[in-house]
Amino acid sequence: MYPQRAMTAFALAVATSAFSAPANAKDIVWTCPKKTADTEFATIVFDPKVFGIDSGQDDGGSAYEMEFSVRAEVREHDEAKPGWQGPKLCNFSKTWLRDLPIPNILYEFNSYPIPERFVIRNVPRHSLVTIFFGADEQDDFATDFGDFSPYPDGLGDIQLTVFTSALKAQSMTGQRAGQFDITFGHDKRLVGDGKMGLNADTFRGALDFNLSLEFEPTAAPGISPNLPSPGQPLNPAASNEPTCRDYALKEVEMNVEAQKLGCGFAAPVWSNNHQMHYDWCMQGANVSVASGENIKRAAELDSCRAAQANTQPAVPPPPGLDLCGIYANEAVKAAVTADVLGCGLAGPRWVQDFGAHYNFCAGNPLPAVVLAEQIARDMELQNCKVAKGN
Repeated sequence: MYPQRAMTAFALAVATSAFSAPANAKDIVWTCPKKTADTEFATIVFDPKVFGIDSGQDDGGSAYEMEFSVRAEVREHDEAKPGWQGPKLCNFSKTWLRDLPIPNILYEFNSYPIPERFVIRNVPRHSLVTIFFGADEQDDFATDFGDFSPYPDGLGDIQLTVFTSALKAQSMTGQRAGQFDITFGHDKRLVGDGKMGLNADTFRGALDFNLSLEFEPTAAPGISPNLPSPGQPLNPAASNEPTCRDYALKEVEMNVEAQKLGCGFAAPVWSNNHQMHYDWCMQGANVSVASGENIKRAAELDSCRAAQANTQPAVPPPPGLDLCGIYANEAVKAAVTADVLGCGLAGPRWVQDFGAHYNFCAGNPLPAVVLAEQIARDMELQNCKVAKGN
């Protein structure tokens, strides 16, 4: 085991500034003008729930500088005229920036909840709705290599097509296969393999989303009853989702900085588990006290920063393909997994600090000792997984 020491890795520069656009998580509501002779109108909700990103594909900073965009286009549609391109009734777009914290786990796939939902109202019964979602990393290189490019179509945006009258929808993958592959009210995942970038590397991305549709004034058979009629507010339970996703993002953001500062805060209150924070917020009336929890954690983090203010940060060596880099990376991944599982494992072996594990390895001249430490950690984690039924 390696000696106890203050974990003082570099702090996230975006800890207090990230997620500032929009400042408060809200539904983005778009309303089409009633231009057609239709007497039935629908509400469509596009809910991009979780964005996944490969942690190896960043611009070298402490956060992914992501630009998200959503566009929606509504056109007239006549089922009796295959291939007919009807006039455009309305179109909307929104672009926003968000810094996503990079946990100190390298070469891992990370997921980030998206607080925003997009509500399109007054959609005519006889119309075709196309929704586009894009995610681009705003790095400083000549070629952005963090752009989300869905497989297998190779376009820059995810494309969803909704045939309102037929109550059917397809993603670009389903459209390519000539199939309707979206079920309203059920989550779906699309995975991308990305654009070629530096060193011919490949970016991995994923989007989990939900698409819902309901007609006014009553729901059509098989359509989710959770959507309101046009002009009515979203149901209370659904309206908590954006707030809770924003809460979960901020909790993880603060925990990432706390880990890099070596604050020693304990799970489960302090954790990188987005889903756990989100689930807690959505339970009962917890959403009403979520902001207070954010304030409380922010105060604890401020205290830790103050304690570390006069200590020179020990920036860990940049990880490479050396044995100690691999060892430290696996050690941190194991520590985070144990934290998420609630194993209750403590001590230097289970700190979520790349630098601590790297320095232990680099400072030990006997490879057998490092290997023994890795084996002992693996055994403890495996015992926990068995005990937890994983």
